[in-house]
Amino acid sequence: MAHTTTTTAQPYTVLPTTPATLHQKLGAYCVAWERTVLNAMRGLLGQAYEGGSYEIRQYLNGAIAMVLPEEGPKSVIVLGHNAEEITLEAASFVANLIAFSACNATAFENDDAEGNQTLHDLYFALKNAVSGRYDFVIDANAPEGTRPLNEAEMAKVLVEVKPHPESDAILRFID
Repeated sequence: MAHTTTTTAQPYTVLPTTPATLHQKLGAYCVAWERTVLNAMRGLLGQAYEGGSYEIRQYLNGAIAMVLPEEGPKSVIVLGHNAEEITLEAASFVANLIAFSACNATAFENDDAEGNQTLHDLYFALKNAVSGRYDFVIDANAPEGTRPLNEAEMAKVLVEVKPHPESDAILRFID
């Protein structure tokens, strides 16, 4: 089911929120990634975090994210010396990027070259989706795991892709 709202990065599809979906996308890192997203949300939002019903989104470039889609008042999130007032959806993107980075570091430390590459690609694909910039598509059939966009995908990008309205704040947290 594709969403057409203009208040988020576009376009995306909502995937089934199941362990099988996460395992298919993240392999052995699915549990650690999910836990890290949830822990990062707690850390970013503090007592303002009340959990919620997440959805798993997949973007045109293959990026995935576990997102709290609830609209409502913005919350102040803090990471290091950076504090921003952003939506729960935007905080979810920050948490996902933190989780991809943490899991990528674990894969690197474990000399898991394939896991390292997959998590690296997922991190940058999500960062690109949030920015509204699509440089590549994650494709398990491609020799390197990614490929350039084909003509049909490029046409869709030119018409449908928009950056997240809070992309600048999201990127300040991770850059």
